[in-house]
Amino acid sequence: MYIILKVMKTILIKLFKSFGAVLHGDVAVMDRWFWLNRNLDVRNGKILDVGCGSGAFSFLAARKGNAIVGVSIEERNNKVASKRGDMLGIRDFKFITSDVKNLIEVVENEAPFQGVICFETIEHIMDDKKLIKNISSLLEIGGKLFITTPYRYHKNWEKEVVSPVENGDHVRHGYTQEEMKEILEKTGFEVLRQDYLSGMISQNLIFLQRRFEKLLSSSLFAWILVFPLRLLQIFDKSLSKVFRYPHLCIGVVARKKKF
Repeated sequence: MYIILKVMKTILIKLFKSFGAVLHGDVAVMDRWFWLNRNLDVRNGKILDVGCGSGAFSFLAARKGNAIVGVSIEERNNKVASKRGDMLGIRDFKFITSDVKNLIEVVENEAPFQGVICFETIEHIMDDKKLIKNISSLLEIGGKLFITTPYRYHKNWEKEVVSPVENGDHVRHGYTQEEMKEILEKTGFEVLRQDYLSGMISQNLIFLQRRFEKLLSSSLFAWILVFPLRLLQIFDKSLSKVFRYPHLCIGVVARKKKF
């Protein structure tokens, strides 16, 4: 089953290029990909991807002509990302294995950056203000930060437990837009845009896929069963608004100001 899944992922990437790297994930990952695609206006610059995972968002930035530096604590993810970068014919990329708390030390020679992507990472870090401060120091004046993180009041689907220590789990439930704006503005950023991501349809599709995984003991079959239902995502925004359904994440675009 693992070999089939690996082959399927390779086929998706070859067929759909950078977008193929998110098609095999859950729908929230795809929501973030579309959000970044709409908002990432940095071209032919250098982008830092903080907590880059297997590089799906890095490759989107590379497609817009940017050089890429990704940082992830998981060496396996970085190896996968590097292989996919070669497969996609991307030339200027580098994936570094390190804790993002050591961000300054591991990428200072690559700075300054014109943009930073930080998706679903800050909620794992105790000293979130320091992380934002470090990101700011690596950005050039006018450089942009694209950040997503769980919405503080999202539905607690699986009785999420917040960890009192940094162990890879969430150390907080998330943020409101106001809380994130306050942190960013105190660190020298100007907030340009705030959005909510992954509403009623997306969250129920994620929940359904996880149920199928448990029932069938197969992530592949669960993915296949849920995949056609992704067409319903076009109604996500409107139905979430009608039913006042709390979103899963927030997305913020901010620009580094000149002090």
